[in-house]
Amino acid sequence: MLALADACIYTPEEIIRGNILIADGKVKAVGDIKIPKEAKTVQLNGKLVVPGFIDVHTHGCGGYDCMDGKSSLEEITAILPRFGVTAFFPTGVASPHKELLAFLQDIREAKSKGAKILGAHLESPYISMDKRGAQPPEAIRPVDMGEIEELIEAGVKIFTIAPEVEGAIEAIRRLKQAGVVVSLGHSSAGWEEALMGVNAGISKATHLFNAMPPLLHRQPGCVGVALSDDRVACEVIADFVHLHPLIVKLIVKTKGSDKVLLITDSAPFSGLPDGEYEWLGGRVIVKKEGRIFFKDAPDVLAGSCLTLDQAVRNVHSLGFNLKDVLKMVTLNPARETNHPELGMIRVGNPADLVVLDASLQVEMTLIDGEIVYEKVDH
Repeated sequence: MLALADACIYTPEEIIRGNILIADGKVKAVGDIKIPKEAKTVQLNGKLVVPGFIDVHTHGCGGYDCMDGKSSLEEITAILPRFGVTAFFPTGVASPHKELLAFLQDIREAKSKGAKILGAHLESPYISMDKRGAQPPEAIRPVDMGEIEELIEAGVKIFTIAPEVEGAIEAIRRLKQAGVVVSLGHSSAGWEEALMGVNAGISKATHLFNAMPPLLHRQPGCVGVALSDDRVACEVIADFVHLHPLIVKLIVKTKGSDKVLLITDSAPFSGLPDGEYEWLGGRVIVKKEGRIFFKDAPDVLAGSCLTLDQAVRNVHSLGFNLKDVLKMVTLNPARETNHPELGMIRVGNPADLVVLDASLQVEMTLIDGEIVYEKVDH
């Protein structure tokens, strides 16, 4: 039995000063409770305890690519808790069908060393060539319902698709029927096509504004639909590189704190020193001063080097209430991906918890009640 004592607890729907009692990997009691003598107690002296962060869109970190096999995935699970991430959706880029199936198999078989693997997010091959961003053009192809059925069978959980491509509406309906979260992204859709996609089952927008036409006052496009339709939650890369801080502020004010999902979209070399790396079929990628881009196309971003705890600090710096910001990395992603047992500190839920200091730096991360990361002061 473990007790976290004298904490400022963000559930995150309410703020409680008190203790958290943990047993058998779950939260047993929260609030003004007496700590049993037999419990191992960690005194927090008013530090913040929040639910574990959930990243619904990451390609890797620390030199490890989500698509490089089970061992790479397992190393990523070990790295993420230092940033407060207790669960994530490894994200794959557009690839040949056999490679996507192999990726899904690796996700099913990988053993976590830390963060929980919740299933695959595929930035699928069924996207707009014009808005492919960093996606390999040779892998982009027409919708294939046979492939869709095999990906569903293999356990895909989140699927990014451009609703304007031929066959997309049928695919969206089938994916939605199978319980897959369907996300609008890498799309050239006008507002009518985007709305058709939402009516068919799209419930999320992949890294809003990025790899989409701009929002114009007479051509609102897919950005306008995502911002205005309450059925759509919006991924946001809040590194202040992919989106200007004012655009991040606009999204949160427009959507409300319940429909924003902060993500990293981190590239495999997130966390590595600045320099040149190879990714996406051997293309040279440059990491420099917080940006990751193609050497032969410097204006094209190739993912981010953002961490989810930094995203929280960035959005909080814009003046938003911390309780609301925390929902964007805890409760919201849990709800939008059908994981009601995650994202909230309440009795009976897994004890996936993060301890933050006054500057919102991660001091400790617990998964199923076990301390998997603890900051060491030098």
